[in-house]
Amino acid sequence: MLLVENAELFAPEPLGRRSIVIAAGRIEAIGVDSAALARSGVELETIDAAGCIAMPGLIDPHAHLIGGSGEKGFASQTPEISASELLRGGITTVAGTLGADTTTRTMPALLAKVKALRGEGLSAFAWTGGYDARTLLASMRDDIVLIDEIIGAGELAIADVRGQQYSAAELARFAADCYVAGTVAGKAGLLHLHVGDSGDRLRIVRDVLEQSDVKPGALYPTHVERSERLMREAIDLTKRGMPIDVDVYEEDLDRWLPFYRDHGGDPNRITASSDAAINSPHTLFQQLMVCVREKVAPFEEVIAIGTSNTARILKTESGELARGRIGHVLLVDAATYELRTVICAGRVVIRDGALVMREQFLAESNRSISLRGEKVKS
Repeated sequence: MLLVENAELFAPEPLGRRSIVIAAGRIEAIGVDSAALARSGVELETIDAAGCIAMPGLIDPHAHLIGGSGEKGFASQTPEISASELLRGGITTVAGTLGADTTTRTMPALLAKVKALRGEGLSAFAWTGGYDARTLLASMRDDIVLIDEIIGAGELAIADVRGQQYSAAELARFAADCYVAGTVAGKAGLLHLHVGDSGDRLRIVRDVLEQSDVKPGALYPTHVERSERLMREAIDLTKRGMPIDVDVYEEDLDRWLPFYRDHGGDPNRITASSDAAINSPHTLFQQLMVCVREKVAPFEEVIAIGTSNTARILKTESGELARGRIGHVLLVDAATYELRTVICAGRVVIRDGALVMREQFLAESNRSISLRGEKVKS
C-alpha cells in the first residue's frame, strides 16, 4: 500500500491538497485522513509530496515501440523504445503502432513488445495494420476482437504518397470493421489515420462521412498539425464528433493548442502523442509543460490532452485520479514543472528524478546501453 500526501491534486480537474492511497496497483481512496491511517497499523509506504502537483500518468496514443522505419536506408532505422525510456517521460500508458515499413517491422514483433511492456507494469496496447493494413489474423476485425492488446487499427495512411491510396469506400469498410469489433470486444474500435502532407488533407475522411454510414467518432486522425489549413479541417470534424491527435515531433504544441482553442475546437476531442521513434517519448511531457509555463491554457486543460481525453477516446482504465483507476501517478514540481516521481501501477519507478526500476532482461545481462541523438531544436 502506498500513501501520497501533501500534493496538489489535478485529476485532471483541480481537487486541492488531498492524499492518495494506492493498493494492489489501483487507487483505493482520494482524500483520506493519513494520521488515522497511520494509527490503524496498516503497513504502507508514504511519499511526502509537498511542493508537488499530483496528476495522472500520461497516455501516449501513438508511439513506434519497436522503432521507426527509417526512410534513408536500413541504417536510418531507429531502435525500439524501452520501458524505462517511457517511464522517464511520465508515460505509464502507451499504444504502439507500425508505420510505413510493415515488412521488417511486423505485427508479431509489435505485439511481443506490448506484452513485454505489460510485464514491466505499464498499460500497453497496439494498433494493428500500419500504413497498409497488414494484420495478424485474417482482418482488422479479428485482430481487435481476438487479441486482448489490440484496441483498433492504424496508423493507416491517407493523403500520403507512401500510403496504399485507398478509396473512400475501402476506408469506410475498414472503419466499419473496427467499429463492429469495438462493440463486440468492448474496446475503442477506432480506425487511426496517419494524415500525410498531400494537398488532399482530410478530403477522403469527409467523403467517407458523406458517402457511408460511418460515424465521425469511429475515425481518429493524427498528425493534423502539419498546416493551418489541415488543422482547420480537423477542428471542423471535432465539431461533428471526431477525435483528433496532434503529435509533438516538431515541438510546437504551444503553437497548435492555442490555434485549436481559438478556432473553436472541442476541448474534449483532442489528444497529443509523442510519435516517438526519432524523438524521445519524453518530448510529450516536455511539450505539455511548455504549454503550462506559457499559460496557453489552464493546467487541467493542458494535461487533459495527455490523460483523461485520451483515456476516454481509447477506453482505457488510466488517465484519471479516481477510486478504482489504475495507480499511475506523476508528481511534478509545482514551481519548475519538472517531473520528480513516477508511480506506475502503484510501484515507484522514478523517485526524485532518478530511475529506480530496471528492465527484467538486465538481471541476466552485462550490457551497457547508452544512446544520445545529435538533433538540437532550432
